[in-house]
Amino acid sequence: MRQKIIALCTTLTLLTAVMAPVAADAASYAISVSTQSALNKTSAAADKTQSARIASLQGELTTLLQSEDQWNERILSLHTKNEEALPSLRKQIQQIGLTERSRLEQLVTQTKAKYQPLFRSYTTLNDRIQTAKALKNKELNALLRIQADSMKTAVQLARAEIRTKEEALRAWKSKTAENVKKVRNTLKDVDPIKVQIRAEKSILSALKKQITTPSRNLTDAVKATDAKRTIDALSALSTTIRDITAHQQKIYAYEQKISDVISRAKSQLSAK
Repeated sequence: MRQKIIALCTTLTLLTAVMAPVAADAASYAISVSTQSALNKTSAAADKTQSARIASLQGELTTLLQSEDQWNERILSLHTKNEEALPSLRKQIQQIGLTERSRLEQLVTQTKAKYQPLFRSYTTLNDRIQTAKALKNKELNALLRIQADSMKTAVQLARAEIRTKEEALRAWKSKTAENVKKVRNTLKDVDPIKVQIRAEKSILSALKKQITTPSRNLTDAVKATDAKRTIDALSALSTTIRDITAHQQKIYAYEQKISDVISRAKSQLSAK
């Protein structure tokens, strides 16, 4: 019997270490030192079957709390990764094709500037034709028209080149707008997922509040050295922690969905 008590106390000591207070998002339950001491006495005073059941439930609770901690870490890690990726991705969307846009705009500006002297000369020449026409100077008018006709082809080619550059810029803007819209529409899929995560967190919060009752029951039971009530309280705690873990897994799955959306948006960016 002495060896049994020593072994049980060792198990309970390890359990206490596992249940020690940790970060806010870690295990939702931690047994106090005084309750643990009373629990040791209750287990030692119980019959063989009840003592074994208490030990089994404590082992189960330990495993569940460890699992809860692990899921907390996984959720935090993936959530942090997603929250860092989203603003970076949105910044990339804003910068889609800025270099190409600048290049095309510069080409339009440079091409217009290159032919500006030609256009000015052609305008001046046509003004002179109108003046000669008003003066009824047929010889001057004929000479000026010959000059204008010789410049007309060059002016038409210049205007065509400018239109080509402007059309290239318009086509780029249209294509880029479509790409930006496509990626942004993909990222909109994140919003409903976040709503689902908030709903799951609300459920988690409610479940964690429910721990108060079995926790208080456990404290009262071990103070009264009541093995049956202790077993019931430990069982209730395990059930609640198991439910918490189930909803943690749902939250993690939703974070994975967000990660998938981000990956899809990145693929669309790279394919632009």
